[in-house]
Amino acid sequence: MDLRAAYERLKVEPGTPAKEARRAYLKLLKIHKPETDPDGFKAIREAYEVIKAAPQWEIDSLKRAADAAASGGLGPDAGPPPEAPKTPFGAEPAKSWSTPKRSWGEQVKLSHEGKLFDDGPKDAPPPAPRPAPELPPLDPFAPVDMKTFYDRGRVATDAQRVQVGHEAVAAMPDEPEAYWMLHEALIVASRIPEAAQALRDAHARGLPGFLEPLLRQHPEELGAAELIEARQAAGTTLDALTVANAFLSRGDAAGASESIRRGIEEARRGNEERAPSIHMAVDFVLRLYRGGFPDAAREVFDRLQSWLSESGREVELGGSQIGATYALTKELHALPNTFPVPVLTIIARAILDGDPSFAHGELVGWLRQQPASRKSVDEKLSVYAPTLHGALRFALQEAGSSPAPANLPPAFNGGQAPLHHWPGPIVPPQPKKSKAWVAWLAGVLVVIGLRLVIQSGRSSPPPRFDIPTYQYQPARVPDLSGIGGLGGIGGATDDRAVQSAVNGICLWEQSGTECRLANNLQQALFAQDCTLAAISDAELESAVLERSRDTTPNNQAPNHNSLIGSLMIRHQIALHRTVEARCPTDAEPDDGSDPATLNEEGTLDVDGHPTPQEEP
Repeated sequence: MDLRAAYERLKVEPGTPAKEARRAYLKLLKIHKPETDPDGFKAIREAYEVIKAAPQWEIDSLKRAADAAASGGLGPDAGPPPEAPKTPFGAEPAKSWSTPKRSWGEQVKLSHEGKLFDDGPKDAPPPAPRPAPELPPLDPFAPVDMKTFYDRGRVATDAQRVQVGHEAVAAMPDEPEAYWMLHEALIVASRIPEAAQALRDAHARGLPGFLEPLLRQHPEELGAAELIEARQAAGTTLDALTVANAFLSRGDAAGASESIRRGIEEARRGNEERAPSIHMAVDFVLRLYRGGFPDAAREVFDRLQSWLSESGREVELGGSQIGATYALTKELHALPNTFPVPVLTIIARAILDGDPSFAHGELVGWLRQQPASRKSVDEKLSVYAPTLHGALRFALQEAGSSPAPANLPPAFNGGQAPLHHWPGPIVPPQPKKSKAWVAWLAGVLVVIGLRLVIQSGRSSPPPRFDIPTYQYQPARVPDLSGIGGLGGIGGATDDRAVQSAVNGICLWEQSGTECRLANNLQQALFAQDCTLAAISDAELESAVLERSRDTTPNNQAPNHNSLIGSLMIRHQIALHRTVEARCPTDAEPDDGSDPATLNEEGTLDVDGHPTPQEEP
């Protein structure tokens, strides 16, 4: 039974909703009872089930056909309807819902085959794009201003806005806003060379303020005359860093070096408005090193160091993050000219990333490819750059060990591709040694091992808190892959990240106070003892800050301890945020005692931090 016949059986209009059809079914059920008229009951029951299971689109189709027939229109079988009128904008009105061309089973089958939306042959041409309505022409006798063109651009397409921008420039060639409108429209339309030409035309016409945006946004489109003008105006009418970045993006290290040096010279004369800040100047020096231009980097840093020394600002950098970066760059600058440029590039990239120890993987890979340079690199770093040598000593040691197997995963060597080593020369078999010589060698190794164990026990003091559930052994080689994930900003959320932060602090002095406190804090976190973790966290923060503020007796410049403390701060912050995440301030003390009682005793406050016994 189809849907139209079901409506006729229940004696209701086609398209009647299922709820109203149910009322008609209940009325007929009083007449066609199953006891007296089983055939009539079966017929009305089947009709109601057909209506209830029918999809809504089919019910709506019958409803529209019935309404059209009742209003004197054409019925469903009266042939195609007349052509619908066009809308004022030339677009056809939306078509009404109609019966699908395929059954549900056919749609499922075509969907599995990936042919559900194939309405025509594969080689059928795509439909022609609908043309956009044309813009009305400008009135040649009406006065024009920028508001006229802005109003035209609001109703235009992206391509037409380019036309509007050209009209604005042609009508008002001395109006800067017209060139900005044209430049923006060309950028949206992805016509970059033409957008650069719009700024170039405005600058050539003598309008101010267009050369610097051209340097910043389109350095590859600059001409020879514009480059010469930009280099001469660096630090005076143009921002020196913008000009230097434009030259560096074009691979012109000499032009970049000269531009940034002009800006520094203007700052020495007191004109710091267009000069680069100390932070940006140090960053630019590292970028020159990273790009493989050490000579240009040395020239810029010489000028920068002279300016900071004369102005007395070099002392102000002590204890700050920019001061640590400046000190590391100063050590990089102190390396001789014969130092390998690839190693300078690797170290500069790591300093820009936030920590010189991030160069571990790349440095190991390069040194293993150049084994003859390892000893020279080690000696020059230890003499000219002691802080960098301390951060990279594990990489130098690892590069001097046996080469890595060829089947290591790609994550080896700091995420670089695995190294491929040429096979070594064939070594002839050696004669067997006597058993006495082997026994003597074994005894020597045993003695050396015992001595190392005794020395390690003396150098590393026992942990402050005895935690029987966890025995911590400090790692000699830090997990540098985890340190990169911290970045000095986020907290250590898992045990591996906590271990990495502790290794970052112990990287400098494994027997120092900061390393011991970091190990205590790690043990407390692993044992889930929030009280001990809070105490260790406060002690570690105090020790790291005290080291970062340590200066020489005459208070002239930050010393070696201050620089190490500044580098430890990022890892201490990560451990502190871990304590805050794992031990909320509103949590109860681990021993079950009341926080107020602890306050009265003067040992801990509510947040788990130590409090003084009396006011200083």
